[in-house]
Amino acid sequence: EIKSEVQQKSAALARLRGMREEQLSEIRTAIGDAAGAESKEAECQEEAKAARSRSELAVEEARKRVKEAEDKRGSVSSQVTQLRAECASLARQRAEIEAACQGASNRLEGTRSQLSELEAEHLDRVQAAESDRMASLDRQAELDTQGAELQEHLEALESELAAASAQ
Repeated sequence: EIKSEVQQKSAALARLRGMREEQLSEIRTAIGDAAGAESKEAECQEEAKAARSRSELAVEEARKRVKEAEDKRGSVSSQVTQLRAECASLARQRAEIEAACQGASNRLEGTRSQLSELEAEHLDRVQAAESDRMASLDRQAELDTQGAELQEHLEALESELAAASAQ
């Protein structure tokens, strides 16, 4: 009965260890996802910076063209309309890039939240497994003590029996 109980506790501990390994695998996957999201966020930020630089250069170029158009007194209206369209397009591109960066940032935050939840679940399971193991060890020590007491009692009875048989 004691061996059966110890075997059951050992099997339960082995299952918990398997669950812990599975949780660790999920945590590693979540960490990889978070790293990918951080990388994507950094990429988006770099793209935004580059787009901002391109936008600033394009705006500067547009201003130069307007100045030249004013100096030449040519078809100012047509050129101004074209430059405004370019600026609007660049502003839309910038807004799209910023929206993509915000989306990546939101996904990263979600992944971090999931990671925190998984870590908390894993810690709870590890603590429960450790508690079960300690209870099993306490029970085993208690049973060992009872077994030793029974062995001493048996030896005393055998001794009394031997003494009674000798008389």
